[in-house]
Order: sequence, then C-alpha cells, then structure tokens
Amino acid sequence: MSKPLKKLILLLIGTTLLYSCENRLCGCTSPPDNSVTIFLKNSAGENLLETENYNSENIKIFNEINGDKVAVYQAFSDWPRNFHI
Repeated sequence: MSKPLKKLILLLIGTTLLYSCENRLCGCTSPPDNSVTIFLKNSAGENLLETENYNSENIKIFNEINGDKVAVYQAFSDWPRNFHI
C-alpha cells in the first residue's frame, strides 16, 4: 500500500472516531435553563411590579454559606443580582 493511501485511511479513521464521540461519553452537559415566575402583590391584589414607585434595586437575593447570608452580586454579569424582571 502506498504512503498517501495509508495517510488517507488514517485520516478517515481519525475523523470517524472524532465525530463518533458524544457528550454523554465525557459526562459533559449544559446547565438547565430555569426560570421562576414571581407575582408581587399587596393585600388588595394589586400588582406591585407595575407601579411608579417600584424599584428593582430594592430586591436582593441571598445565598446561605456556612450559616452566613451573603448577597448575590456578580459585577460583570448581564444581571448582577442574579434576576431579571
């Protein structure tokens, strides 16, 4: 068998092996896309998220780490407080 033909066969085998690998074999998965719908209303049933006085800066999310509550803030994230309204 000639050298160019051997190289072509090895290239085909290598390409086949690379494309036959799937994410499930390496355990790689993408994180799930989660969302939570929240309604903020007063005792009269009025929606407080659509009022003039509403300010999303007043809402904070906390993580509890070793018994301490730490406010979530990721400065370089699209949503630094880890929520979007």
